[in-house]
Amino acid sequence: MASDIVYIDDEPQHLLASAKAHRAGKRFADYVPPDLEGAGPDAAAANLWVFDFYNDDEEQRKPSLGGLLSNGLSVFQQFRLLVGDARPPAVVVSNHLESALGADINLARRHILAEEAGVEWVAPKTLENGGVIAEILALADAAENLREIAATLKVVTSTDYVSEFCRLALRLPQNVEWLRAAVREVAGWRPPTWLEPVEDHRVEALRQELEIDPDIRSIRAVIAWMIRQCLPYPSFLIQDCHVAARLGVSLECLRSANAADTGLAKSLKRAL
Repeated sequence: MASDIVYIDDEPQHLLASAKAHRAGKRFADYVPPDLEGAGPDAAAANLWVFDFYNDDEEQRKPSLGGLLSNGLSVFQQFRLLVGDARPPAVVVSNHLESALGADINLARRHILAEEAGVEWVAPKTLENGGVIAEILALADAAENLREIAATLKVVTSTDYVSEFCRLALRLPQNVEWLRAAVREVAGWRPPTWLEPVEDHRVEALRQELEIDPDIRSIRAVIAWMIRQCLPYPSFLIQDCHVAARLGVSLECLRSANAADTGLAKSLKRAL
């Protein structure tokens, strides 16, 4: 697979080593600031942007804004200037997320912190068990999968859009009795419609040169919808914690009920 993740970091070795351990090293096109020469084409065609938040130690000690000239978020804004709104999803990673985002980090609120920072996701580089690479690869894979179905979704009628979205993007099984109920449930969570290409003359001028994907805005919107509106909450995506929330019981109580040899446990397993 060609590089589909553009990674900007002043010290990229650690994350790249983790990527290689996950057999994904070739998916990363890495650049070390300030040398971003040649990053434009990669940035325009990527499935995902990943920016480390960094500051030079010496610059941080300067008692003025002159010591804060460059960091991962400022490079992100430079990339946005290059391609406008036709950009892929973006992730900010850092060993010092508190400094990057100006807030205490509660991992359960990362979807909110990302939205406030203007990106799709934020992650500590020290996330346990290589979790940050797993998250990065999952986001890039999601973008790649959505690219594959873009041509179909953008011509689907509004009447059929949600059912086709469920079939192609969410990959719901089509031969189950609960399919209609599932589609209605997804519709209630208002999945984003496929967007028309941006009328931006600057982007149009660059589109052919940099291979900008006109559907990337829609791909980003779908990924942001999943991250911000679906994954953190009890929704059509059901896990143990969501079932417990819907039933109004603790997770421990639900797991104990599931483990018991009772009629309730059998009913829960059938429902699952």
